[in-house]
Order: sequence, then C-alpha cells, then structure tokens
Amino acid sequence: MVFLWRIPERFPEGMIAKYKRTVSPDRLAFLGASPIDVTSLHVELEFGGTSTELATLDALPNDAQVPVVGPRLARLLEAKARDDVQLIPATVHTRDGARDTGFNLVNIKHSVHAIDRSRSVVSTIAGTSQVRGFRKLVHKEDCLGPRMIARDADYLVHILVNQALMHEIRRIGATGVDLKTAESIVW
Repeated sequence: MVFLWRIPERFPEGMIAKYKRTVSPDRLAFLGASPIDVTSLHVELEFGGTSTELATLDALPNDAQVPVVGPRLARLLEAKARDDVQLIPATVHTRDGARDTGFNLVNIKHSVHAIDRSRSVVSTIAGTSQVRGFRKLVHKEDCLGPRMIARDADYLVHILVNQALMHEIRRIGATGVDLKTAESIVW
C-alpha cells in the first residue's frame, strides 16, 4: 500500500513555514527526484510559530513542497530510508527570534511511475499528458518497488511512502505530517 506525505488537515495556515528563497537553494532543485551535491547547501525557513511550538514538530510543513524534518524523523529516515533520501541542514527562524538548527530538508532521490491511469480520473495540461490534478487518484500497488519513499514521476509534488515506513513514522508518533492513501482523500 502507498501513502501520500501531506500537511495535516488541521495544521494552522499561519504556522506553515516560509522557504527563504533569497538565501536558500532554488527549491525546484529538490523536486527533481535525484541525488544532488549537498556539501555546501544550507536551507533557511521562517516559521510563524514560537520556538516552543516548533519543538513539538517532527516535520515542518512549508511552502516549498519539500519535507523538512526534525531530529527524530531525520534519525528514522537515516535508519530506514538512507538509500532514498539526502538530509540537508536547515535553519528555522521562529516568531520569537530563535534560530533552530536541528532541522533538515529532505531531498528525495528517486521517482516512480505510481498513478494507475486506468482507475484514476486525471486532468492534464491542455495539449500534453502532464498531470494538472485529480478527481480520483489510485496508485499502483507495487509502484514503490524496493523504495521506502519516492516522488511520483508523473506528479513530482506528490511524495509517496511505503507501508513499512508509514508504520515506523506512526509508531514514533511523528507530528507535522499526515500519511494518507490517495483513495482516502477527497480530491
């Protein structure tokens, strides 16, 4: 079974972090689903909450559509999905002036063709086969193969998590991320 990595439904909009584009790498580089040279990369985000509120999150929802994770989730990804991710140090600036350097942006190194086109209702960009959105989305059961986490090659903003990793994320009670099957989402 495949799960989508999503911002929790009731997460306050004002607490979604802003990716600081002027001092961070182009966020689109992280949508490429391939390894990148991370030796000199550093990311900065601005969080609308306080340092106390930030400390309660294992994943930091943000406007870059790239996962940003705290230490617990970073350790889990390193242990369970090392071949599928790269962790890039991030500094998070909070509303109360604190700077937290314990977070990492997650570069997902692989993509897979996940959409079951025969059972999904997909809208495309006019004149192309490029996916624009969904009225119904069904993923192929075996689409992740050996991958624990990957991007959907046909819709790169979608991050896919396999069932084993989903169980581990839920087991630690990770906050700031919601994992749902495509079928459970009202499109």
